Amino acid sequence: MMSFDFNKDCIQRTLELQKKGLARSLKPLIPKMNCVVGFEGLEVVSFCSNDYLGVSERSDLRNRFATSMVSGNFGSTGSRLLSGERLAHGYLENELASWLGYESGLLFPTGYQANLGALSSILTKDDCAIFDREVHASIIDGCRLSRAKLMVYRHLDLVGAQRCVDRASKKYDRIMLITESLFSMSGRYAPLTVLEEIVRERNVFFMSMRLMH
Repeated sequence: MMSFDFNKDCIQRTLELQKKGLARSLKPLIPKMNCVVGFEGLEVVSFCSNDYLGVSERSDLRNRFATSMVSGNFGSTGSRLLSGERLAHGYLENELASWLGYESGLLFPTGYQANLGALSSILTKDDCAIFDREVHASIIDGCRLSRAKLMVYRHLDLVGAQRCVDRASKKYDRIMLITESLFSMSGRYAPLTVLEEIVRERNVFFMSMRLMH
């Protein structure tokens, strides 16, 4: 029987990643002002934060948050489906839906979880999901969780997208074409107008997502 040393294997793989320059580590940042952070003794502008509007720096929001923590519970104490639903959740969703002109809305704590929740609940194992090769990992994970058939086309390849739709239309009744509107990892825009024409001709569902980091 061949013996296997899990710790030794992990160390070996870590060393290989370090040699290739692919090893990652946690790097603390010190928040300053206006998206400026302290990093390894320098003051630099952060382009990887979710706080691109500087909301976390607003003193009025900080004060309101501090007040709510004193007057209310510290945390929701559980998932919304079990014990964590609060009036504030529904109020915020209704306000946002009204502002955007929709009947209702559902908030997720992160964009990653929104994609996982939406795609894994809308798609089924009898459906086909078609997506750009460079969509965010959360979109791919959501499609996989749905157990739908997956078809991938090359990045921004409209001909490839059309071919996937044509092939899927011969076999599947429900098909969804999924793309990012602004690709979060490359900064490129998807040709949404053309993609909408492709799906309209075949009566295919279309979902365009935008993730911010």
